[in-house]
This record gives sequence, C-alpha cells and structure tokens, in this order.
Amino acid sequence: MDKLLIKQCLFHGSWLVVPFMAWLGWRLRERRGRWLVALLLAGCLVFAWARFVEPQRIRVQETVLTGTRAQARLVLISDIHLGVYKDRAYLQRLVERINTLRADAVVIAGDFTYEPDGEPLERMFAPWRRYRSRSTRCWATMTSRLPAPTSMRSCVRRWRRTACRSSKAGR
Repeated sequence: MDKLLIKQCLFHGSWLVVPFMAWLGWRLRERRGRWLVALLLAGCLVFAWARFVEPQRIRVQETVLTGTRAQARLVLISDIHLGVYKDRAYLQRLVERINTLRADAVVIAGDFTYEPDGEPLERMFAPWRRYRSRSTRCWATMTSRLPAPTSMRSCVRRWRRTACRSSKAGR
C-alpha cells in the first residue's frame, strides 16, 4: 500500500475520535467502570488537542536583542509543512498574521512542504502574494522528497522576494 495513502487514511480517520468521545461521555452516566471511561476520555482529549488544535496554532513571541545597536523587526517562521496535513488556508492565516506584525523582513527557517502530492507549488504557496513586507529570506531543509529546492527557489523569485537557499537534508 502507498505510504501517502496510509498517512491520508490516518489523518482523515482521526476524525473518528469525535464520535468516540461522545460515546465515552454518554458512558460516564454509568457507575460501573467510570474511572476507565474517564481515563479513555482524557486520552482522547489529549489526542484531539494534538491532532486538531495545536498544529493549527500560530504563536507569536517577541524578543528584544539588547546591545546590537540595530533596529529591525524580523519574523521567523519554520516548519510550515504544507501538503498532507496543512493546506493553503493555514498559509493564508499565517500571511495575514505576519502582515499585522509590520515586519521589515521574514526569515523562513524550516520545512516548506510535507509530501504535497503533486500539487503545483505556485498554487500551494499562492497566499504569499498577499505578503506585504519588503523581503523574505529562506533557509530550508527539504525533509520530504518534494518539492525540489530549485522549484522552490523559482517559486519565491516569481513573487519578487529574495530567493531561498536550501540544503538537501533528509534526502
């Protein structure tokens, strides 16, 4: 069986935790085995957080570097992982959030994609067109086999940003 198909089945099959949690909640009415049901429900809640909430969070943390004699507002993002688990809607939310920060530049320091399943990069990264800062600098490791670093560089150049330099780690 195809590895990507297995990942897709697990990804979409994880939605079955919702009716399972509802069933466990219904089972809490019974006295017998209530502690086991509560334990299973707690585990399901942790799983639901890890699967549905945490990967979609966009966390902003501000740090002031003292003693540098320079003033710049930089945004560092990493591990976007568009593909199997995240789509353009996530990138759109990320770009909107970056635009509200009024940064001088954005540094992308991590994986752009995770098995994008042949979707064209131009369509996948289309939300970057709405990015309003002056420049982007990308240093990325491509841990999945797609896309090739050269196609990523051409994709970023097309949007008139500073091109990416990429290592081929994980290949």
